[in-house]
Amino acid sequence: MFASASNADLADLPTVNLTLLATIFGTVRSVFERNLSSTECDNVLGQLISMCTTYLAVVRVPQRCG
Repeated sequence: MFASASNADLADLPTVNLTLLATIFGTVRSVFERNLSSTECDNVLGQLISMCTTYLAVVRVPQRCG
């Protein structure tokens, strides 16, 4: 999906995919194993979205002007 995204030029796509999947799967597993309340799940979801979007912004190859 990231390979075809017009606004996501990532230098090391396989590592970015692996890192995001590990982060998401690990978080989901932790939520289920800890039997979190729906409020806690919502809070974790918000934090997970922040972490993933920030990570993508950091690993993106800068766009050249012109």
